[in-house]
Amino acid sequence: MTVARQASLYQNLYPYVQLLLRRKWLVIFGMIPIMIAGLIYCLVTPLTYRADAVIVVVPQKVPESYVRSIVTGRNDERIRGILQEITSRTTLEKLIKKYNLYAGMRNSYPMETVVEFMKDRIEISNPRGSRKTAFNISFEGSDPKIVAQVTNALANMFVEHNLKLRESQSASTAKFLSEQLDKIYLELKKREENLRQYKMKHMGALPEQRQSNLATLASLQQQLQNIQENIRRAQDRIILIRQRIADQRRVLRASPSVGDSSSSLSTHGLSLSELKERLRLLLSRYTENHPDVIALKKAIKRQERLLRRRRGSLSGPVLTGNPALDALQLQLQSAQLELNQLKQEERRTAMQIVRYQKRIEETPKREQELIDLTRDYENLKQTYDDLLKKKLEAEQAAALERRQQGEQFKIIDPARVPEKPVKPDLKKLLPLIIVLAFCTGVGLAFTVDILSNKYYDPDEIKQEYGLDVLACIPLLLSPEEVKRHRRKIVMLSSVASLGYLLVAGLLVLLFTRGPGAFSGLI
Repeated sequence: MTVARQASLYQNLYPYVQLLLRRKWLVIFGMIPIMIAGLIYCLVTPLTYRADAVIVVVPQKVPESYVRSIVTGRNDERIRGILQEITSRTTLEKLIKKYNLYAGMRNSYPMETVVEFMKDRIEISNPRGSRKTAFNISFEGSDPKIVAQVTNALANMFVEHNLKLRESQSASTAKFLSEQLDKIYLELKKREENLRQYKMKHMGALPEQRQSNLATLASLQQQLQNIQENIRRAQDRIILIRQRIADQRRVLRASPSVGDSSSSLSTHGLSLSELKERLRLLLSRYTENHPDVIALKKAIKRQERLLRRRRGSLSGPVLTGNPALDALQLQLQSAQLELNQLKQEERRTAMQIVRYQKRIEETPKREQELIDLTRDYENLKQTYDDLLKKKLEAEQAAALERRQQGEQFKIIDPARVPEKPVKPDLKKLLPLIIVLAFCTGVGLAFTVDILSNKYYDPDEIKQEYGLDVLACIPLLLSPEEVKRHRRKIVMLSSVASLGYLLVAGLLVLLFTRGPGAFSGLI
């Protein structure tokens, strides 16, 4: 350090050193009450003992690749949750009554205050190097044996609450998943029924039936063409038969000539309408008593009886008695029946074609509707499968917790009866008392010096008022003032000596009797 820096440091510290020397008695007397009060505090403060129990987190015994635990969350969060439970009023009140804690305090304060007082003396901490796999639970009290017992009780409660918590969470999770699984199962059955009813309702128009519908439609169209071709052939056949019948009737009409001199009339091969027409012609020429008229009337009645018998028995062609004409009538009837059957078959085939065309046209719509239904069903089924898997895992995890094979808290270091108190801690209190006493004395000296209106340095006057000091006159005391000053110093020294003797006596008493020796006085 250079000379200039030493001089600068000396100039900066010189005013403070002068102040302490000037107010030395304030520093000396200011330290005495603080030291006495601190030592008395150490003597009368009740001894506080502390017991610690170390709890380690033991992982589950079954590998997680086989059974995965459903109790998740960080250990510190679970520890804080359990701490809230065991430090509840109900739990702590039971401990207070069981171990008769704070008997005097319970007589003066309500139980809520006592519980809070005890709660403040329970602490959870992590030991060094544990990496959150272990933690300490500690309790402070005045009786070392009771402190150890309460600490072990709290540690056991931690282990029991953790087991109950894990088992309860596993059981609750399994129950919740079971309830949800039942709901999803009912909804899944409902969706299955809706899908089944939809397929039954639209059977034949489903997307997977599109190819078969197209093949059936092509077959029906080919069948319709064949039917229409058969219809055309039947119609041509009917036209041909009718032409042959007409020709045959013309031949029959032309063969029997009806004249004025004819005495007989042939009615073979004539229909009822033709007979009636011939009767009308005869009546226009002859009277009703004419033999031809009478014979013709009999033929008409005979033809009508024959028609009534045939209509009463079965429908068929009107037979005239002429074998060739009757054969043509039967052929005509057969052709007409065949034509009617073909037309009915044509209508049925056309209706089927329309139905299949409609199915094919509606296939995209049904496909989209079926996709929506199937997608909802598949999503719900996937959810059901996932829930079922989770339920089985939850049941396995619950069984694991019931058998105490899951993650557990284990007490590896139970609390022992403490031999030394943790409060008051003389190693910390004594230096603190000395430092606090010295700071009090120095602070008192600075305060008094600042509040006084005295100047001890000419530079202070120049800085304060801007005036130059011409000369400084030292303090000159008379012999009488010197004597009074000496008596004052002797008296102050005696009082200070007594104070420090008292401090020394308290120190001796503190080290011989120990801290808290007079705790029964308060």
